[in-house]
Amino acid sequence: MDDTPVPDLMLHCWGTVLQLHPRAGFEFHLFDTSRITRIVGVEPMWRFAHDLGRHIDQYQLGDIYQVLPTSCDDLDYLESAGLGPDSVDTVLSIHCLCSVPDPEATMRAMYRVLKPGGKFIFWEHHRSSDLVTELVQDLWNPIWTRVSGGCSLTTDVMAVVLAAGDWANVVIENDKKTFPFSVRPMTWGFLVKARERDRRQSRR
Repeated sequence: MDDTPVPDLMLHCWGTVLQLHPRAGFEFHLFDTSRITRIVGVEPMWRFAHDLGRHIDQYQLGDIYQVLPTSCDDLDYLESAGLGPDSVDTVLSIHCLCSVPDPEATMRAMYRVLKPGGKFIFWEHHRSSDLVTELVQDLWNPIWTRVSGGCSLTTDVMAVVLAAGDWANVVIENDKKTFPFSVRPMTWGFLVKARERDRRQSRR
């Protein structure tokens, strides 16, 4: 993670942070805890539980980090943990939307819990815009999905994210070294959930 855009992206995490599928928590050392009051990691796969706990202890996050053993779009479970509508300052998604069963439902849920003015921060791979590479992704995806534990090469991540709701600011970058000719082209950035005044201005 240290030689990717992830360290810079995670500096934008603040307040109450909802982290999607932290898995083993290898990026926990990148949190700036001086800007964060609470982190909730939504991780339904309990094979990661041991490493998650070990990294929470290693990076002294025990006072602020809570793991929820549920899916990202389980609205009732999230709400029972205090993550209802407009309650989260930051949603962090690192290599998550490619592997959730229903990325559209996940993003709608994440938009719902974000406060107006809150940030969705992401580092993801997505469907290529190159026709030949797109064909390779389609051919390789059935095998890749099985061997990777559910990761999809063909999810149009940015279309899913942008369709989740109204965004006031959108900052998106692509890895120009591999984009679009890699079967796993990377994209990253952050989006800010629109406030009511932003929605009014956009309708004018």
